[in-house]
Amino acid sequence: MKESAQAIALLQEKWPRAFPKKYSAVRPLARSVMEAIVAGTGWNKDYIYGVLGAWKSRLAYCDAVLRDTIRIDVDGNATNEVVDDTSRAMAEQKRKQMLEARRRREARQASRANVRTEISHNLVSES
Repeated sequence: MKESAQAIALLQEKWPRAFPKKYSAVRPLARSVMEAIVAGTGWNKDYIYGVLGAWKSRLAYCDAVLRDTIRIDVDGNATNEVVDDTSRAMAEQKRKQMLEARRRREARQASRANVRTEISHNLVSES
């Protein structure tokens, strides 16, 4: 996970229009992006596939697929590739999974915080 975050940071530096940091600026990527990244970085396709998987798993990317109709190339230019219904359905499913995972994580964190607070109160009242 940490390695993909570092690789995404490099992509954001090299191609800021295709890999923006701002949530609302994220757009669906064209298939040609893979070859452009291979040519521009020298990374192998399997590695890039994993990095792009991490990028496309972000909530911002899912929202972009649901919001936009045209895909962009690595320079941020519109292509003739459209976002199809299958891509939208997959993005909606991934979005729901991410939101559910976030909700569970926040519930666990809140539960741990409550337990720590309870322990702390019990220690104070025992003194």
